[in-house]
Amino acid sequence: MVNKSRSGLINALLSTARFYILYVHRPEIDMGFALALISYILRAIASGYLIPIALARLTNSMVKENSSFFLTNSVIYFIITMTIVSLLYASSEWLFRPFWNSIAKAIVNIKELIINRVSNNDVGRLNNVDINDIIGRIVNDIDFVMWNIGNMYNTFMPNILTALTSIITIMQLDPLIGGIALVIVPLSVLIIEPYVRGGVENARQIERSAYSESIHRVEEFLRGGDTNNVNLVRGSLRKWINGISNQIKWDRVYWSSALAYAYVTPLLLSSLGIYRVRTDEMSLGSLIGIIYASLNAYPSLINALWGGICLLAQNVVPIRRIEELIEA
Repeated sequence: MVNKSRSGLINALLSTARFYILYVHRPEIDMGFALALISYILRAIASGYLIPIALARLTNSMVKENSSFFLTNSVIYFIITMTIVSLLYASSEWLFRPFWNSIAKAIVNIKELIINRVSNNDVGRLNNVDINDIIGRIVNDIDFVMWNIGNMYNTFMPNILTALTSIITIMQLDPLIGGIALVIVPLSVLIIEPYVRGGVENARQIERSAYSESIHRVEEFLRGGDTNNVNLVRGSLRKWINGISNQIKWDRVYWSSALAYAYVTPLLLSSLGIYRVRTDEMSLGSLIGIIYASLNAYPSLINALWGGICLLAQNVVPIRRIEELIEA
């Protein structure tokens, strides 16, 4: 059972970690996740470090040369850097093929685990669980959880690595602004905690249950076609729309506050950078690099939190439903 007094963020992380260790972990699946991680690291270095540093050097070179037509070392460096970045992005895409294949394999493995356990036991022993709901858990919830885990990893890892690399780059360009950029990062937790501790779990509980129910109400209607079955279908669809509408509301709560944070923060850092350029405490190239890096860092951070935590918070309910079935 979920401890309501414990942080919603921690609950989401622990539930997913437990599920992965018990039911997903396999050498070939772990390898898929590892190869994707290599791709994320390469892309974070490209966008979080190589590009802003190249921009800073190029800008400083143009200021000194007072012309954009000379093939200075900085211009050549910029061209080579952008070529390397394009090659990194294009080639690293193939590392995602084994990753997404591993997600598909995990879905099959978990379904086979449940089928094997059910086939060896009387289905009637699954006390207080509607058979239609059991079918919904096998057919839909497992897919929902695993694709969510895949999307979480595919969103969280590249974005958090890009955010961290960008902040480190800002610190390299200007330690003072970099220190402020680092201090602002924990404020993002204040944005996400209301989401995972709020009504998102209850909304997802209603939505998942109603979704499973609606599948079988439609099946019953198509087989029978009487008025009572039509009303049952309508009732399950109303439950589903209530759950998903509440989910949509909580999504907007997160994104409205997160987007404000993501774009106000670079504005503050850029304003300080402009002041330091005017007082000759920092070069114009460093300012350009900081603006680019900060616009990379904070939008990436909120995307990481969305993919890494908010999606996991949505997973808590279906994970519990699957575990109840496996452990029944």
